[in-house]
Amino acid sequence: MHLSNLLEIPPENVSHNSKIKKQVLLKNNIIPNMTQFAISTFPPGEIAFTHSHQDMNEIFYVQSGNGLAIVDGVQHHLKP
Repeated sequence: MHLSNLLEIPPENVSHNSKIKKQVLLKNNIIPNMTQFAISTFPPGEIAFTHSHQDMNEIFYVQSGNGLAIVDGVQHHLKP
């Protein structure tokens, strides 16, 4: 078992945009076959530029606000 307290995890920049912050709850190799589990915060109007990861999948859970994700050319409107 691994326990994390979000209040004790400092925010860090994501590699795609320094204005987007993440708090990494699980780092690589803590759980087999999982690269990372993190919470990201996007300031209003901020974007993550188009990119892909060859070694992992990403899952997005929108807690508040809204956004747009384009996956394989298909637009997906994101909201809670």
